[in-house]
Amino acid sequence: MAAFLILVAAWPATLRADDVVKVLVYNYAAVPPDVMKVAESEAERMLGVTASQLEWVNCAPVSEGAVCVRGWSKESPGLRFINGFNKYQPTELGHADVPVLATIYYEKVAQRVHRENADSAIGKVLGALIAHELCHVLAQEPGHSPTGIMTPVWGSAQFRAAQIGRLSLTTVQLRRIESRFAQRSFANTNSDAKPKLAKSRPPAR
Repeated sequence: MAAFLILVAAWPATLRADDVVKVLVYNYAAVPPDVMKVAESEAERMLGVTASQLEWVNCAPVSEGAVCVRGWSKESPGLRFINGFNKYQPTELGHADVPVLATIYYEKVAQRVHRENADSAIGKVLGALIAHELCHVLAQEPGHSPTGIMTPVWGSAQFRAAQIGRLSLTTVQLRRIESRFAQRSFANTNSDAKPKLAKSRPPAR
């Protein structure tokens, strides 16, 4: 397997506005605001980032900025909530088009959460699913791992763990996310210094 490059470098002392990775949120499924707030906070925690590193920009149904007009991209990936399902994989709760778009089938998620008797924890479960799909997008890695949040198929055990915030990324996966943000920060500096690169293998599948 091809090795992946991981940045080994210190975070900048301060982050500029253009260092922040903007995730463009398209709420076509009318996810309630209180559920969305919990989900975004839980996704930040699981991805190991803070609000100063990642910004959720509402682009639908109401647009909040010019970045929405430009649309999703590798630099500003999209996060789309839709009803219905994937006709090619009808049991799928979400998928990622690496490296630009994560899609969550919110209606399917709500139905599954209800079957798991976890309606009161839908925000946390949704946050875990967002973190799963955004990990694919931000780390630019379509693969999965046999345990943790990046397990490809979620059963009752994963849903129970998501309800209480016990799902997590592996150390290698967290380092890939950190690398994405570090690369963005260094790319936006005027320094001629180049970050040191080290090789890391992808997680086991």
